[in-house]
Amino acid sequence: MKSKILFCFLFLAVLTITASRSLAVDNFANTLKTELSFSALPTAELSAENDDEDDEADIAEITSEIGTMMTGMIAGHDEEDIDWEQLASGRSQAVTWDIVLNQLENNWEQELQAYYGSSDTDEGITLPKIQQTLVNLQGETGQKTALVYLDSRKDGLDILLVTADSPPVRHSVPEAKREVLFKTAGQLLVRIDNKGRTIGRSYLAPAKELYRWIMAPVVPQLDRQKINNLIFVSDYGLRSIPMGVLHDGQQFLIEKYSISNSPSFGMVDPKFKSIKNSPILAMGASTFTNQSPLPAVPVELRLITQDAGRGVSFLNQPFTVNNLINQRRQQPFEIVHLATHADFNSGSADRSYIQFFDSQLLLNDLSKLGLSDPPVQLLVISACQSAVGNKNAELGFAGLAIKSGVHTVVASLWSVSDEGTLALMNDFYRQLRTAPIKAEALRQAQIAMIKGNIQIENGQLITNQARTPLPPELANLNVRNLSHPYYWSAFTMIGSPW
Repeated sequence: MKSKILFCFLFLAVLTITASRSLAVDNFANTLKTELSFSALPTAELSAENDDEDDEADIAEITSEIGTMMTGMIAGHDEEDIDWEQLASGRSQAVTWDIVLNQLENNWEQELQAYYGSSDTDEGITLPKIQQTLVNLQGETGQKTALVYLDSRKDGLDILLVTADSPPVRHSVPEAKREVLFKTAGQLLVRIDNKGRTIGRSYLAPAKELYRWIMAPVVPQLDRQKINNLIFVSDYGLRSIPMGVLHDGQQFLIEKYSISNSPSFGMVDPKFKSIKNSPILAMGASTFTNQSPLPAVPVELRLITQDAGRGVSFLNQPFTVNNLINQRRQQPFEIVHLATHADFNSGSADRSYIQFFDSQLLLNDLSKLGLSDPPVQLLVISACQSAVGNKNAELGFAGLAIKSGVHTVVASLWSVSDEGTLALMNDFYRQLRTAPIKAEALRQAQIAMIKGNIQIENGQLITNQARTPLPPELANLNVRNLSHPYYWSAFTMIGSPW
């Protein structure tokens, strides 16, 4: 089998890219015109794991998927790289770091604002301000946080590590050139975003390679400072990577750190408020007129509200925009859970939407929900589908927290199965009652799935705490192994991890 795979991939064409882009600040969202002919990854990496090979009939499909994804990830990339040599200039070190941090953040914020048609301005950030925020939040939560800035370049990957206790440290990884980095990311994604590929561990080779490039340079510093929470502030093309699935050869990254993502730290709410006892407004639909059904939703809503004794739920017909607004007027729910389809499509924000029972709420109309007044601490959308590898879809997904006005969003990078969603959401809300921060609650739920502490057998959801009967549509399910990243790694925290 390995020799056949090697033969297949050695004969694929090499990627060629021609790109141009306007760099005008007032038109930051212009995209590159790119012609791409895709070449598969080196086969030494494809066949690196024992008994982890893709089925031979699946090779062509996987190759095509990676090629399509790569077209989207490479296209439209800004070529205006940071002049890191400024750091060796005669300016004071603190001022120089402020310049670098603001250039990173402003570039990505402007892209996001152009996508949503927003003109919001940021006051700018400084290194002392970031570090003081991290110190304050450590005192309130007991969690030590590091910011990991990822800046992909044609000639390599730049990593900037910012912590509360030490000066920033920049690592350059020339080996991880943008083209190679994105190919490896594409290889990882197509091996974990499809239920049909949950047998074996073919994802391990790219997961290890990405760990070696992204995490290995900074782990010694994280260990010395006893960091346990990471916020990734990533360049386009890297925001679609579920960082928790990166692997050091012994364990997934999520088994060591809680993780969240943000398009910029300046957009993360710096205030902490515990939601351990906050009531939940849960809404969703199990049937739709023009969407596939979600048969596990009734059980999902019941588990996180009535069974937990901490909220109210509305299923099918009452699941409307007006009812959500009215319920929040009557009671300022700090947690809103939407069990429904949400599609992040290519193109402008008016092509992506969240599905309510009677209508679709376009992404650029999120502010109409009034979730910032009073502020929602946590918005969960449990049946998302993001067009992974597409620039505009990625921007829409990354901007969920900012555009909706909530502090934290949990959503999925791909459409996870009913059983995977039900299993993770049930444990996530249980963990929220005791976890010090929201990101740690998500981490603990994901670890429970990795370790096999959650199973579905004979039509029952089985955890260490209870056995829950599933609806008739799911009665024949027997999923004893939910440990594959397909089931748990899609769920991503955006915005504040606190």
